[in-house]
Amino acid sequence: ADTLAPAPGMLVRVERVDGDGRRPRFMSGESVGEALVNEQGNYSLIGLPADVYRARVLNNATDFVGTPRRAAREVTLTPSTPQGSADFVVSLGGTIAGFVEGAERKPCSEARLMLLPANLAELQMTGGEDSPIDFMDLLSNRERNKTDESGQYEIRGVPLDFELSLKVSAEEFASPAPFRFKLTAEQRDIRRDFELQVGSSIAGSVHDGRRSPVIGAQAR
Repeated sequence: ADTLAPAPGMLVRVERVDGDGRRPRFMSGESVGEALVNEQGNYSLIGLPADVYRARVLNNATDFVGTPRRAAREVTLTPSTPQGSADFVVSLGGTIAGFVEGAERKPCSEARLMLLPANLAELQMTGGEDSPIDFMDLLSNRERNKTDESGQYEIRGVPLDFELSLKVSAEEFASPAPFRFKLTAEQRDIRRDFELQVGSSIAGSVHDGRRSPVIGAQAR
């Protein structure tokens, strides 16, 4: 961490490097191994075959910011050198928290909150290799970032000095415009409440040329 203290709870992810020695095979975020950082700040992965890997550390809903892809550590394992090491120094992030309410100003529980880079489209075109943050790290927390029974949410380990976009969604409600913000060392914490409106709906049927229902078709 900032004071070289352990950063427990973070997740170290390992990806296999492809033939050109640079780009991971799994740009989608799929990994060949993961390990949780313990209270002493240590981690280990065993059973990896000899190959070239890149290791990076993810936020995993802690107070710390994960490392970007460009800061990944490359590790080469061979039959003669079956053990490798990759150490990381991470920093504390900020926090965004708030309240989500729905119809009749009632708390909206289980609302999903997705934190993304404001320039996500640009990052997706380049694979995110040059980004100062790892947007796949942010996406990996989307299942955890939900409101509780009282409609409250809190997202920790938010990267500093980077413009982000917070989107909220909930069943039967229309999603409001994303909230754009940037945390800094001077302002590490911010609060943002959302008021959701009941959404409208579109329904219909899908048939083929013989007027038979098309089962499993997806409407977008």
